[in-house]
Amino acid sequence: MNILGEGAIFKVKDGSSTLETPRWYNVFFTDTYKKDWSIHGIIFDGNWENNRKGVNIGYNQAFIGVFGNEGRCDNVVIKRNVFKNNPGLNNVVTGVSYFVSQGQATMTLGDNWDVSENWHINNGMDSFDFTAVFGLCDNMKCDNSWYINDFSATGVSAAGPRNAFEVHGSNQTFNNNFIKSYYSGMIVNSNYTSVCENIQVNNNIMVD
Repeated sequence: MNILGEGAIFKVKDGSSTLETPRWYNVFFTDTYKKDWSIHGIIFDGNWENNRKGVNIGYNQAFIGVFGNEGRCDNVVIKRNVFKNNPGLNNVVTGVSYFVSQGQATMTLGDNWDVSENWHINNGMDSFDFTAVFGLCDNMKCDNSWYINDFSATGVSAAGPRNAFEVHGSNQTFNNNFIKSYYSGMIVNSNYTSVCENIQVNNNIMVD
């Protein structure tokens, strides 16, 4: 699958999630193995003002999400997209397994992701634990991007952006990024399947 958007807008419709009935959803989603796909030039709009979920509701409303023990992807390129107005927890998720985190299973991580040259604008608007890019994979580039919010979270439990990038795999880079109003630029943490090593962080700019 190769999608060349050339400025096409993918906007989540009004009422997909409400405070009364919050919903978990992704725009692009897989829970099985995929490889060799790319997404370029799309404007993703989460339409957060018309898709509330509640700050303390931990539902993911990612634009691109890979989930589950069997969900992994190899050879992925996500470039020159705009991710904006997301009420949920992440914009891009390269892998998540709840069973692994509970010690019930192991998983094979995805490999060779390039998530670079993207704009992340005003996200985590209805979440207290927002991370723009969640990197549970190996051999990943997350470079030359912009992470910009108009406001910072006012406290630990308040809405707003937490992390631009989370590292949960090996051989990853976070270079030449601009980050505004995030609590932290990135965090590095192990996963429940393999060690995390050879992480490079260079030439990033963070401002209030």
